[in-house]
Amino acid sequence: MEKKDYIRQPINDLIGQLETDADKGLNESAVEALLKLHGPNTIQSDRSLGRIREFLALLKNPLVLTLLAAGAISMALGEQISGGIIFGIVMLSIITDYWQERDARNAAERLKNEVKTRAQVMREGKLADIDPETLVPGDILMLGPGNIVSADGRIISSNDLHINQASLTGESYPVEKSTNVPPPGAINISDWGNMVFMGSSVVSGTAKVLVLETGRTTQFGKIAASLVREPEQTDFSKGIQAFGNLILRVTIVLVLFIFLANSILKHNFLESFLFAVAVAVGLTPEMLPMIMSVTMAKGSVKMAKKGVIVKKLAAIPNFGSMEVLCTDKTGTLTEGEIHLVKHLDINGEDSDKVFELTYFNSFFQNGVPDPLDAAILRHANFKPDGWAKVDEVPFDFSRKRESVALRNPDGENILLCKGAPEEIFKIIKSDAAEIARCLELCNGINKEGFRVLALASKLLPQDQTVCTKQDEQGLELQGFVAFLDPPKPGAGEVIRQLADIGVEVKIIT
Repeated sequence: MEKKDYIRQPINDLIGQLETDADKGLNESAVEALLKLHGPNTIQSDRSLGRIREFLALLKNPLVLTLLAAGAISMALGEQISGGIIFGIVMLSIITDYWQERDARNAAERLKNEVKTRAQVMREGKLADIDPETLVPGDILMLGPGNIVSADGRIISSNDLHINQASLTGESYPVEKSTNVPPPGAINISDWGNMVFMGSSVVSGTAKVLVLETGRTTQFGKIAASLVREPEQTDFSKGIQAFGNLILRVTIVLVLFIFLANSILKHNFLESFLFAVAVAVGLTPEMLPMIMSVTMAKGSVKMAKKGVIVKKLAAIPNFGSMEVLCTDKTGTLTEGEIHLVKHLDINGEDSDKVFELTYFNSFFQNGVPDPLDAAILRHANFKPDGWAKVDEVPFDFSRKRESVALRNPDGENILLCKGAPEEIFKIIKSDAAEIARCLELCNGINKEGFRVLALASKLLPQDQTVCTKQDEQGLELQGFVAFLDPPKPGAGEVIRQLADIGVEVKIIT
């Protein structure tokens, strides 16, 4: 059954087809059977086959191939001891190389497990906190604010559910989800409002979800599968390959020359051949792969202790030859947490009144949680004594503003509207010249790297208890609040150090 069928079938029919219960969920025996049928809820390929490939890939080194050929020739000519020694050295080198890379992979896995998410499901009538890898079709998944969606599923019930699915659609704004069936023309996943998808996250609200797809059959899994490709060879690997090829060519030339010269002079082809093979073994630096692996593995362990994941040992020397570093900004160079840093009146002067009114707007609003509201509430901690909420016009992504109607200590009804400056300018009663001046002020603040919100207000009739979007007209502009995600304390020093060693930093944001 395709997802286009999932989104329109009655939810009770889907629950029946998956032989589950919307209130109790699956029992453990059903979960075990479904896990065997569908496999774990992961998009990774089979690990055992991957490890075999990694081990066999180590044999492609020209140095290793030279030694294996020499060992095979020795044993074919009856020199079992010599051939065995050569094979022993080669296997010791390969096993050491693989083992050290395995330690690096295990260190990476341990770091990943430290931040591993959990999933809440109904199992046998009880709420269970489980590893997302054990989710199966038919599970009843419970979602709340901040949860990562661990599988594709159909919403059974929801309350004010907003999902960020930027990892799938590229849309940064949260989308509202509900049990409503999409119209017939909805062919894209961005239009499927009654479905949630693996890899998305809950911004606000709660939901009960019927899991339909897990692992590689999810939308996220299909995208990941389409992106799978052989990893590009690093500059370091190319250098080792070139060095190995050089050694191989030199060895072949010298071995042939020595064999021919010795055969002509001594007239003993077998002895000359064995001597040439011995020269080939002597010329080949058989311990070089092992030495490199051990050295890089020690570096990866030290880096892992500092929270740096190294999946491929060859990435360490490649990292050392870096000329340009491309980095994310938010949460990497910055703290990843927005702070309110300015509250200004319409003349650009600091204003406690502007902050106070902005605080009341954020304190009383009950819409979608927003990082900017959180920053406003963190900026100061006080209770708006004497103020009471009358009504609210929640934020939406078309208006880009939110309004709260409050009764102040003097008994007046006041509407406080906060939002994007360009949207607030549309609803204030200032003239064009005043708006142009305020717009210039906002642009100046933006150029300094700040995010700006505008605040406007107006008095409402004393007896008005309900507010709508139509009330957002004829407001008076009060001022602006500016936000910043400050850089981490050591970010500047790191960038300076990179510049000193000739590494150019590019911020991708």
